Amino acid sequence: METTPLTLQATSSSLLMPPKTTSINVTTHTRHISSKFMLRIVAISVAVLVTSLGVGFAFLFYLLQSTVEWTANELITAVPQGNVLLITTMISKVFLTLVPVVVGISSYWVANGWIRTTKAVRYNSTDKDLPTPYQYSLLLQIFKGASVFSLWTTIQYLVKSTSTSRNRTSRQLLQAFTVLCITLFLAYGLVGTDFVLHSLSTTRPVFIRGESLDPSSITNLNGRRFKGECNDVSTNTSVCTIGDVDLEEAYLILANMSSSSQISFSYPIAPNGYAQSIALLTDAKPPSNVAFTASTIGISTKCDVLTQGCDPEKQCNEYGDFHPPATHLRASYPCSVMVGIACTVNNWPRYWMTDYYEQAMMKISETLENRNETEVVEIQFQPVDPSTGHNPFRIFTHLSSYIDSKNAEENCGERSVSGACIRDKDGGYIYLMDDDYTSPTHHYRLSLIGCTVSVLEIEYSYLNGTYNANISTARMAGNATTRAISRTLYTEEQLRTIISNPAIGLASSGGNSSAVASLIEEKLSLLMLSMSHSVFETTPLSSLASQEHVLATVLPTSVMTTFFVFIIGFVVFVVVLTALALASSREAVYIGGTGQAESKGQPKLVNSVEMASQRLREPTGVIYKVFEEETDDQQRWAKEGIEMFVEGQDTRRRQARDVVVGLKEDGSFGFQ
Repeated sequence: METTPLTLQATSSSLLMPPKTTSINVTTHTRHISSKFMLRIVAISVAVLVTSLGVGFAFLFYLLQSTVEWTANELITAVPQGNVLLITTMISKVFLTLVPVVVGISSYWVANGWIRTTKAVRYNSTDKDLPTPYQYSLLLQIFKGASVFSLWTTIQYLVKSTSTSRNRTSRQLLQAFTVLCITLFLAYGLVGTDFVLHSLSTTRPVFIRGESLDPSSITNLNGRRFKGECNDVSTNTSVCTIGDVDLEEAYLILANMSSSSQISFSYPIAPNGYAQSIALLTDAKPPSNVAFTASTIGISTKCDVLTQGCDPEKQCNEYGDFHPPATHLRASYPCSVMVGIACTVNNWPRYWMTDYYEQAMMKISETLENRNETEVVEIQFQPVDPSTGHNPFRIFTHLSSYIDSKNAEENCGERSVSGACIRDKDGGYIYLMDDDYTSPTHHYRLSLIGCTVSVLEIEYSYLNGTYNANISTARMAGNATTRAISRTLYTEEQLRTIISNPAIGLASSGGNSSAVASLIEEKLSLLMLSMSHSVFETTPLSSLASQEHVLATVLPTSVMTTFFVFIIGFVVFVVVLTALALASSREAVYIGGTGQAESKGQPKLVNSVEMASQRLREPTGVIYKVFEEETDDQQRWAKEGIEMFVEGQDTRRRQARDVVVGLKEDGSFGFQ
């Protein structure tokens, strides 16, 4: 640290007192910050941040503790509506109160720029990028008032017609104006959002979990898990297979007539943002006066339409390069036993159709992971191994459905060179050939759908007849569980009655291919869980509680999200202003003063940026500080100084427009 005498001279105009020269000690710090000054900025910022984040997180925690449901459209909470709106109003008022404090933090940044600009003016007499006295008065209004009135006054000044006699707007005024605009936008954004919440929030009777109960107090409620004796994949006992009695119960479950089990569906939001369907094996007809959680086996099936990858006009060529491997068909000329096309879709094996059928039907392929090949032929649909241990696993579904000629023409989306319709408008269907395989027929069409099946061990909750799967608890089931479930796919009668008939009916009635795929998703999961019910045993509930009926508050999710976005934006802006204030102090000069503190052996260090920021935040007696006048009994300088702060049309005030206010490193003013 080096201390050197530095002479600072305040300049003056014809309206001001004669220049005065003062010799003071200045200590320059280029890399270090005064801890006292830094702590003062940090303390102010921390107080603002703690207040902002405190009320925001407290409110969010209060809502989440009593949240009944939070969807993309609405937030339902058991917190009374009056309490919610009272808290949002209180939060908006807190942030309005913080506006002057936040704007005040920026005064360090603005003051530092003011000092640096003044230095530049010393070496460039033509540079007048400094605030005029009137602009300085606007700065005082911004930092002292920090209100919409200060904003409006500044806007009026900025948009006023520009004349050649006016000084250009100083950078300091523009910086302060920008900070005020952003701060008021964030604060009044909260106020506006609070008003919208008052207008759009409603109440609704809902059921919630009440007092906790002993799970063992109800014996007819259970979870499910895979039987321990079936964990050996090689096990083939009656315990782990479906017998006649089990088959009868399976049909009762399929028809939702079982007294012990049922298949319940939950539609949680997946990490990709889309709702996924999960089938759960649960108890039948749970009591209506309780809420509970339990673990069970679930199946999530996702089916995608792959027909877009089929080319109806490109036929199999046994002498060319467009034909399936002969080893798949065990024939020398594979095209001689198949008339069809290939469908190629990314991440799926190429699928070869071996024939066109003049009938409505559906086939399910073997699990693709069993062969793990790049091409699959329809003749492989009867698998050698009717199950798989892979989890997840994939299958093809091949669906042909009837459609009359009129609907085919109305829904045609692509035609062949000869003009025949070969593809539907939604791209999910292609039309089959006539018996001579030379032209498309308008009676049957084909849809190829690929399905991915995931077998899950998952926890779910039950409340008021609704089952909600907890995605965060889901994990892939073991190989033995997957093998037991996948084995049920290849029973022809079950496939025809449970999956094919509804799917063919929907397709024939004009349903789009995506709707057919969604139906197959549900029916596949329903079939596999129902038919494999006997390989699962019951487990105790995880928790049990009473069910209560309350009047809940319904809040729009978009408005609540906006409310918290404004809070986060306010906090981020405070952090940015704090960083600018601390960065400004690194360029500041520390002035050693004299006085009582120094006489006691405690040297006084004053940060010049801090002194300068006080010129922006403390207008009381500012005229006397400006002119440094202590002996003017008639207050002539104060009177003339006040007149300089008004921009008028008379000659004397026009002269005042050419006056700009400089700010020196010791915090003193100089007029130029």
